[in-house]
Amino acid sequence: MFDSKKILIGAMCSLLFLTAPAFAVGERPADVKPASNPYVAQYFLEKANKPIQSDIVDPAVEDQIVIEALTDYYSEDVKVAKILSTYQKDAFLFNKATSLKKEDKIDVMRTIEKVYKLIENKNDQQMVVGFLERSFEKY
Repeated sequence: MFDSKKILIGAMCSLLFLTAPAFAVGERPADVKPASNPYVAQYFLEKANKPIQSDIVDPAVEDQIVIEALTDYYSEDVKVAKILSTYQKDAFLFNKATSLKKEDKIDVMRTIEKVYKLIENKNDQQMVVGFLERSFEKY
């Protein structure tokens, strides 16, 4: 009834999800916990569903690079949500900024469009522009 191979892969991915981000990623902002990063969780879910065998890249090194990049993106999206929340009162802004759903990212882009001229800090402006660039690449 149950495919034992799928159960084993699921268990291994769960174990990797719980342990790999904590040990494979170097420095991380204090406000980003590995277990709460939906980007990394989605990576492992997709990897479990579509395993790719490659002799070119060491899978452990590839995982580390991907986890670091996804953690950086997540951290930046958290910062964007904090920046925008000072200009736009939206109880769901954090969830939308860190969501995996296209519609939520588009809502955040609309919020950026509304408040961008109000953002005086150049670093904050660069952060929200970075969000737009990442989102445009994806969608």
